[in-house]
Amino acid sequence: MDPPFRVPATPGTPLFPISPERANKQSLNHAIPNSPSASILSFHGHTRNNSDVQGKVDKFNSLTKEVSERRKANEAALKRAVVGREEAENETRRTKDELKRLRAELSEGKDREKKAGDRMERILEDLHFAKETHKQSISLYEKEIRRARKEAFKYSSAHVKLQEDLKATRVSLRSAHHEIESSRSKTEKREQEAFAARYKLIGVQEELTKVRERLGVVEQERDSLKTSLKEEEVARIAAEGRISLPSPTEDEMREASPQKETGPSTTEIPMTDDDVCELAAIKEELKSARSRAIKAEDM
Repeated sequence: MDPPFRVPATPGTPLFPISPERANKQSLNHAIPNSPSASILSFHGHTRNNSDVQGKVDKFNSLTKEVSERRKANEAALKRAVVGREEAENETRRTKDELKRLRAELSEGKDREKKAGDRMERILEDLHFAKETHKQSISLYEKEIRRARKEAFKYSSAHVKLQEDLKATRVSLRSAHHEIESSRSKTEKREQEAFAARYKLIGVQEELTKVRERLGVVEQERDSLKTSLKEEEVARIAAEGRISLPSPTEDEMREASPQKETGPSTTEIPMTDDDVCELAAIKEELKSARSRAIKAEDM
């Protein structure tokens, strides 16, 4: 039995390998050429062998063609596989680069987020500190306003008292003037005393003028303090956003301006002993009023 036909691995191998039995048959046929039966057998065997060989050649040719086509298909598939592998490697490389870039961006984003968080914490701390400072400033400002109001109330009370004292002094002075005018018809002996009393009256009037000047200063300070308190109150309300700052009115400007006081006119009037006593009493009252005015200024 012949072995199965195999495609030669390389072009250098024989195309038709034969088995030992076929080789023996061929040698036997060549050894007995004169035998008729042998020649007939040889003819039939050769005919059969030629047909088998032709079939095997055709089969080999078809197999060779099929192997060539398969080899081409395999080479094309191999090329496609190599190209696909290169593309896959390139895609993998691009994916790795993209992943590296995304990781770097993620790291940078985390760093930026951390920096933003730290900055936000610092801003919140500064805001809290600013709120506390603002609260303390408001508390101190309210304390100062209350203290200024108390001082203004004290000044206003002292001013009212000084006005009352001044009014009483003026009334006493008017009555003294009336009494002095009624005593002009007295003797010349009283004139010398009246002359001395007039000098004393002039001193009292000078002191009264000084008291009035000091009273004017106190009134000016009171008016300026009231104006400043009003401005501070309006500024505080405006800072809180409730109202807008108003422009100063003419009345406020007039109140802020210093008021001029005219001093009393000094007239020479003859005085009696009673007038001298009255003037001494007035002088004492003026001294007490002056001391109260000085105390009010010290406050």
